[in-house]
Amino acid sequence: MPEFATVATDGGAFRCSSFPDWVLLDKIGRIGRYNDSTTARSMTKEHGPIEISFVVADPLALSRWRICCPDLTDDDSLTPRVTGAAGAFLLIGVSFRDPDDGYMVTDVFLYRAGPGAPSLHLLPEPYPVGIHSDHVGVLPCGDEHCLVVVPQGRIIKASGRLGYDLHIFSTKTMSWSKKTVEMACDMDMYYAQFEHTKVFTIGGDSLAWSDLRYGILMCQGILGDEPVMRLIPLPQLLPINQKLNFKMNSDGTMPPLDAVRDVTFIDDSFRFIEMESHYLDSRTKATQLRWTISMFRRMIHSENWEQCTSIDSANLTPANSCISYLFPEIWDSRERKLTLNKVISLAPTLDQYNDDVVYMMSKQEPGDQHGWVLALGIKGHKLEKVVPFVAERYLQRAFLQCSFSKYFSNAPGARMTKSREIHINRETTELLGGYLLSALDQLKNIETYVESLEQRRKGGMLLLSPGSTSFDPSIPTEAELRLKTGTCKYGASAVDELLRVLRGIELHCSAPIEDMKSKIRAAHATLNRERER
Repeated sequence: MPEFATVATDGGAFRCSSFPDWVLLDKIGRIGRYNDSTTARSMTKEHGPIEISFVVADPLALSRWRICCPDLTDDDSLTPRVTGAAGAFLLIGVSFRDPDDGYMVTDVFLYRAGPGAPSLHLLPEPYPVGIHSDHVGVLPCGDEHCLVVVPQGRIIKASGRLGYDLHIFSTKTMSWSKKTVEMACDMDMYYAQFEHTKVFTIGGDSLAWSDLRYGILMCQGILGDEPVMRLIPLPQLLPINQKLNFKMNSDGTMPPLDAVRDVTFIDDSFRFIEMESHYLDSRTKATQLRWTISMFRRMIHSENWEQCTSIDSANLTPANSCISYLFPEIWDSRERKLTLNKVISLAPTLDQYNDDVVYMMSKQEPGDQHGWVLALGIKGHKLEKVVPFVAERYLQRAFLQCSFSKYFSNAPGARMTKSREIHINRETTELLGGYLLSALDQLKNIETYVESLEQRRKGGMLLLSPGSTSFDPSIPTEAELRLKTGTCKYGASAVDELLRVLRGIELHCSAPIEDMKSKIRAAHATLNRERER
């Protein structure tokens, strides 16, 4: 069974004295301040103070981060975000609106979690054009230094061939340099269309940028004088996705594929997955949200992709350790089976450290502000973990798996401060509030079911009293009198028990529901009061 960090059930999912080896980090930062052992400070280009701190959570809970800067406003168009990560390093872009002309300017910072106290450095200008991409390469050079690598395509005049200029920032020299890399001839047809959607490291001196439609652009030997660039094509779209809206549109544009595909590098090989959604049940013709995921593997120097395995949402079962975490939206407690075909699941993401795990994000509706992160065990066809999350964004791959958190262990005073605990409690309050409202919705469904039980109860009473129009339990029915006087062949004691059960259904069903509603509403009111503090 895949190994996961422990997720506490008593509200203690956030570590106080140590940090996990890796986390699922929310790419988007929020305005606020923590001022704890994860905090690092620097200055913006305009010489304003800026600090960044993290709330590190055990996977699968999302780790969050806060940014505090007087010049930063809570504007969605200026959302700070993590654009690259590897080892102890995070690359963070922070945009500001110029007060004079209203134009947007972006500062790029490099955050280092360790060793030693966390640090934050502003990268010097001029920036290469691609620095504002969401997929900038970060290549660690040991624990203390790294390279920031920004590829920029161009025509190489000497050969007339297509190539890339690699703009490289080194933390050792704190300066930019440039290396030119020619591409293989067979890459010409992809050059104009290739769009970077993800970047990851390969070994100690190589990076790979992926376009989930065309392939993997692998750059080897970046630390040397003559890096080598080659393209590794990805498999063609699977049949169902070829029929859906993933082909070229009439205007020449093509929709992104990160909703259904992902690729990474682990254990000396590339891993690739693709998800297909079966929206129409071929047997019942009913609309559903069932899906399958196929996984492929390829060695660096191989010529072909090999399919490893596939999983079907209809055949998934929960691991024993997972059942207590399940929510009614994805778990039928009566049938004891998962109901993932009732929720939207997208953005399958390969685990970078375990080749048997795939993560997904699920919501009931695309615009919902809460949902779940699912961890699937591929080989065992198991739902291994499920953790709820609150997000202000639409369904998307909103997290980044990275290992910077393990370098906090060397940070002085690595502990949870009272301020940080308050922020955590506020986020937990928001999460619980959403699920209390969800619980009320579930009770409405239970009420509907209980109403159907009541109709059955009344039907049973009618069978015992064919001529009676009253359900007043104080009025003996004709059938009851006949049974008790022995004019019926069935035993009176058995019927007494049957009548007692039928008359008790209403009392045993309706009262607990109203009591539970009252408790949930009271809890929600308490959370609202806490939120207003």
